[in-house]
Amino acid sequence: TASAINISSTGILIESAHTLNVGDVINCSFLLPGTLAISAKGDVVRIIKKPAGNIHQYGIRFTSISASAQRIIEDFVKSRSEPSV
Repeated sequence: TASAINISSTGILIESAHTLNVGDVINCSFLLPGTLAISAKGDVVRIIKKPAGNIHQYGIRFTSISASAQRIIEDFVKSRSEPSV
């Protein structure tokens, strides 16, 4: 398991105590508010080691994700970045 820190239609930044390496392939399954479950496969492309503890952040590039899941993510990101009126 991991916590999502940031997301885009092309990838996700996660935080986890699990040890991953650049090039590892992982399966991501997650829910965005108001949506159905999204599943995607991705490659670890970046590791950010935290100075304290054994928690690390991992940049995951999606390599297999449906077009509909990408649209859901794009809509979610857009809804979070638009200023409130």
